[in-house]
Amino acid sequence: MIRSLLVFAVFSLGAASFLAACSDSSSGSGAEAPPPVQAGKGGGPGEPKRPSIVVVYCDDLRYDVLDAPVEFPALAKLAADGVRFERSYVTTSRCCPSRASMLTGRRIGETGVRNNHPPAMPDLETIAEVAQKSGYRTAWFGKWHLPNPGAKAPAGFDEWAGYEGPGDHFDQRFTDQDGQSFVAEGHQADWIFDRAETFIRDANAAGQPFLLFVAPKNPHIPMTPAPRHAGSLDEVPIELPKTFQTERAALPRLEQDLRDRRSDRQGVETEDGMKRETRRYWELVLAVDEGVAKLDRVLAGEGLMASTLMLLTSDNGQMLGEQGMVQKGLAYEASIRVPLFGRWPDRIPAGTTTDGFALNIDLFPTIANVMGAKEPMGAAPGRDLVALATGEAASRDRFLYEAPNFGGRASIMAVVEQRWKYIRYTTPNDERLFDLRADPTESVDEAKNPDRRAVLERLRSEMP
Repeated sequence: MIRSLLVFAVFSLGAASFLAACSDSSSGSGAEAPPPVQAGKGGGPGEPKRPSIVVVYCDDLRYDVLDAPVEFPALAKLAADGVRFERSYVTTSRCCPSRASMLTGRRIGETGVRNNHPPAMPDLETIAEVAQKSGYRTAWFGKWHLPNPGAKAPAGFDEWAGYEGPGDHFDQRFTDQDGQSFVAEGHQADWIFDRAETFIRDANAAGQPFLLFVAPKNPHIPMTPAPRHAGSLDEVPIELPKTFQTERAALPRLEQDLRDRRSDRQGVETEDGMKRETRRYWELVLAVDEGVAKLDRVLAGEGLMASTLMLLTSDNGQMLGEQGMVQKGLAYEASIRVPLFGRWPDRIPAGTTTDGFALNIDLFPTIANVMGAKEPMGAAPGRDLVALATGEAASRDRFLYEAPNFGGRASIMAVVEQRWKYIRYTTPNDERLFDLRADPTESVDEAKNPDRRAVLERLRSEMP
C-alpha cells in the first residue's frame, strides 16, 4: 500500500512539472485562451445574437468513425460543414476521469477522479456553472457517470435527465431536474435526442442562448443496438486490426495480464467473435448518426444553425481487437484518440481540417470563450479550439497522457508528440516507443531499436 502511494505521488509531482513545461512548448501564445469572440458578447437590443452551444458527447466512440465499414452521413456532414480535428485525444481514457476533466477543464491530478468509482465530484466549477452565470440556459440529457446520489441534477443544469452508473440501452430509468423518476421506453439514444429537440425549441422560443449536452450511451457495451439496426451490418466485411494477432509475450506485463482476462472483456476470444462485436458496435453508432441529423433539422428549422457551435466528441475511444484486446485506458491510439468535429458557420469555414493536438480539457475554455464568459482562463490548462480551427492560435506540440488506475495502481503514462509516442509502465517497469508517422497502427515497438536510442533517451528524460 505504501509503495503504491509513493508511486502515485511521484507520478503526480512529475506530471505537474511536465505539464508546466508543455504549456510553454508550443509556438503559440501559451495555455491561455485568446480574448472572447465578439459574437458571444451580445444579446441586447441592436447587438449580435449570443451563440448557443450543443455538445454531442458519445461514450467509447472511436476516432476513426468516418473510416468505418459503414457510412454515417450526418456525422460526415457535421465534419465537412466545419472543422475536423484529426489529432483529438483525451488526457485519461476512462468514463469517469475523462468526463470530470471535460466538465472542469482540469486533469486527473486536479479532479482527483482516477477511476470509475470516485467517492465524490471534484470541488471545481464546471462549464455548466460558468454558463449559468453567463445567462445561458443549460441542460444535460443522457449518461452522466459521475457521482450524483439518487441521480439528482448536478449544480449548473437548469434541465436534466440523467441516471447513476453506466445505464442501459433500453427502458432506462431517468431522474429529471425536479427529482422525479421515470422510465424512458425504448432505445435510450432515441429518447435523448428527442428530448434535446424539445429543449432547443423551448430555449429558442424563450429567446435564451443555451448550452446543451446530449450524452448517449452509444456505442458503449452491451452491444445491443436499436431493433431497427440490429443485424443490419451482418453482411458487411470486417477487417480486424493489424495488431490483432500480436503475440502475448511481445506485450508489456500489465497488458499480458489484461489480455488474459477474457471473462471481464479485456481479452478477445476468437476472430469471429471480434468481428461480430465490431458489427454491433457500429450498429450502435447508427442511432447517433440519426440523432445528429435530427438536431441539424431542428437547428435549421429554428434559424439557429449559423449562430450555434455544435461539437461531437467522446469520453474515450475503444480498442476493437488492437493488441488482441477490447480495452480502453491503455495508451494506444484506439483508446486515447477520439473524434472531434465542430461546426459554427458564423466563425469556422466549412471543410477545415487541422492536425494540431486537441484535448478533452480544451472544451471548457473553448465553450467559455464562445459564451464570452468572464472566466480566468489562465487557471485552466486548455486551449481555445475555435482559435486553433481558424488559425488564430498554434497547437501544443506534445501532451501527457495519464492512464486511469488499473487495480488501484497509477500504472501508465505517455508522452505523445506529432511523430513519437513514448509509453512508460511503472507497475511493473516496461516501456514502448512508436513512430506514429511511419507506423500509425502501433505494430512495431521501437524501444529496443538501437537506431532510435537518441529519441528514446530524449523522451525518457522528458517523462515525469
